[in-house]
Amino acid sequence: MSQSLLEPVNRVENNEKLYYLQSNDKNNKQTNSFVVIYPGKKHSLFRCQGCFQKNCQIKHTPYETILYSLGVSRRHLEIWSDRSNVCYCKDLNSTNGVYINGERIQSNVPHVLQTNDILTLQTRPTTPPSFSYTVKCDRKYILPTGITLSSSLSSSSSSSSSSSSSIDKNRRRESSSSTKTLVDTDDDIKQQQIQQQLLMEEQMRELKRKNEELENRLMSEKKKRKVVQLTDELTKELECCICCDTIAFPVNVSGCKCESGNNVCYYCWHHYNTSDDGSEKKTCIICHQPVSSFMRNQAVESMADKIMEQKKKDSDDRIHYEKQKLKGQQLWQV
Repeated sequence: MSQSLLEPVNRVENNEKLYYLQSNDKNNKQTNSFVVIYPGKKHSLFRCQGCFQKNCQIKHTPYETILYSLGVSRRHLEIWSDRSNVCYCKDLNSTNGVYINGERIQSNVPHVLQTNDILTLQTRPTTPPSFSYTVKCDRKYILPTGITLSSSLSSSSSSSSSSSSSIDKNRRRESSSSTKTLVDTDDDIKQQQIQQQLLMEEQMRELKRKNEELENRLMSEKKKRKVVQLTDELTKELECCICCDTIAFPVNVSGCKCESGNNVCYYCWHHYNTSDDGSEKKTCIICHQPVSSFMRNQAVESMADKIMEQKKKDSDDRIHYEKQKLKGQQLWQV
């Protein structure tokens, strides 16, 4: 009698062969079973004393086949197939030995198994073999027709298959969860990178805007200083050298010895050149020499008017300017 805990065959990848052992004792229902060899997994065939006495407390894996015979050693046979689709077996120094096609193999040495080889686990040196299997190979991973489990082990195999299926589902669920977690992590990293890039772009735009504001403010201040400087220079040019105020109704005096060509308020110049007896002498205020000509300077007058228009009407400077201008006009007409 043998027990094989099976694992679902869909664990085998599509580019690998599936090896299995088919029992040759078809008349004995207790030995009418098969053993599936999963690629990359070592499968052991041995006797479990606890199972033999029906009080076993060991949880056997799908890679173990329990043989119920005292002639089978507790470590009897190990069989496996590698990723290159080659099947091997090894006698684990058993008492009664392992035979391939009727010839006993050397213990603890791997031997290659071919399809349709007869693998025998001898239980007595002189009696017929108790367990004999034919090596089979299938690429479609479908269990061959006519192979059935013994009736006493069907329930355990079904429960083992269900347990293995449940384990596979849990593994797939865990793998899917891990993959989803990794995907979520990648998405979070990408989202953070996008947010950081947007934040950097916003900071660059803000910095550029502040820089433009600073340049505009500096340019405006520079223009203001330039205007103030020009205004001061122009104000000095439009300053009467007699009253030291803005020239009101200006005249240009020339033809004297110094040839200064000064612009003065006509009222100031007239008042300067008028003696106490009312006579007018017409001399230069700088060299005190007689002048040959004096004439109204309308260009300077226009500039003086524009400067005064910028001031408030009720300011003292503007009121004084308008009075001086009115007096000059009146004297000029006379």
